[in-house]
Order: sequence, then structure tokens, then C-alpha cells
Amino acid sequence: MKTRTFVSATTALGILAVPALAADNWAGQYEGVDPLTGATISLRIEPQQVGPYNIVVNTPQHSLCSGTAKIVGTGVIEDDQMLRLDTVVNCAGAEPILTSPDIVYFQDRDQEMIYAEVPTDNRRINYYRVHQQG
Repeated sequence: MKTRTFVSATTALGILAVPALAADNWAGQYEGVDPLTGATISLRIEPQQVGPYNIVVNTPQHSLCSGTAKIVGTGVIEDDQMLRLDTVVNCAGAEPILTSPDIVYFQDRDQEMIYAEVPTDNRRINYYRVHQQG
């Protein structure tokens, strides 16, 4: 009987812990399609113990590069949006480029997605979650 009680208590604690693990709705791996080029873009948002998130975007095409690019930046939450700041574009075989304007990510929790409005050419990129971080 004690074993069953212990198992039940452990199970109940596990169920109660799930919302705490899922509380970070931003962290995870996402994929999207660039509406201009049709290229698949991967987006990774990683929480840190202290400070802003790490954001990494990999794309086979970028307007500042002649080919692939790895974009890195930091993310801060403000008014239920994530601002990508300190953005650096790393083009294959070239020096890193510090860019602006910064990108704002928005959440659509019903669709398990986030999206970015790209101010330089007024396009929207939808990113769908492929892996929850945690």
C-alpha cells in the first residue's frame, strides 16, 4: 500500500510540474519559409539562467550574403513580444555584419507558432515549433 501511495504521489507531482516546465512559451526550435525566396529558415530560441535569450537563425539565403547565413542575437521580452537585439549576420566566408533594424517576434499560442515582421521589406515570416526546449 505504501508503494502505491508513493507512486501516486510521484505521479501527481510530475503532473503538477508540467506547467512549470512549459511556462517558457518562447524557448524551442522553429522552422519557417521565407515568403520571398521559398527557403526554409530555422530559428532557435534558448533561455539563459540570467539575462536575455539567445536567438540563432539559419537560412540558405540572406540579402546581405551571397549564400548561407547564420544570424545570432539576443532576445528580450517586452509587452508579450520578443525583441531581437544585437543582431549579427554571419555570411559564409565573410566577416560578420552587425545589423539593424531589430526584429520583433510575436506569439500565436493557438497555432503553436511565432512570427516576425521584417521591416525592411514588409514581409511576415511564420515559424512553427518543431521542438519544445526544456
